Amino acid sequence: MTRQVLCIPCAENRQKLHKTPNPYPGEHIKMLKGSATRAFLCDDCGKEIHPSVECVTYTLYTARDAVHTGSLPYWPWEAEYISGAARMKWPAGSTNAPAV
Repeated sequence: MTRQVLCIPCAENRQKLHKTPNPYPGEHIKMLKGSATRAFLCDDCGKEIHPSVECVTYTLYTARDAVHTGSLPYWPWEAEYISGAARMKWPAGSTNAPAV
């Protein structure tokens, strides 16, 4: 599982890169937009994200069973980094991320 905190421009670029929240069979991307709970650095560009500034949490995970495959399933973590989280909308024509 990959977890990152991104500034808005980097999050938008990440969406353009992936085009869908389900890029490959069994892989899922969850992006939540909210307000930073404290100061962070963007995990892509290194720009400082100040408390209360809008940012995005990015999670890349698999839905597989960790006991049998060794992969990591989704585990909620975003509330520690952002408040008022809402799922980021994907461009028209993409599929919706699984409800987690």
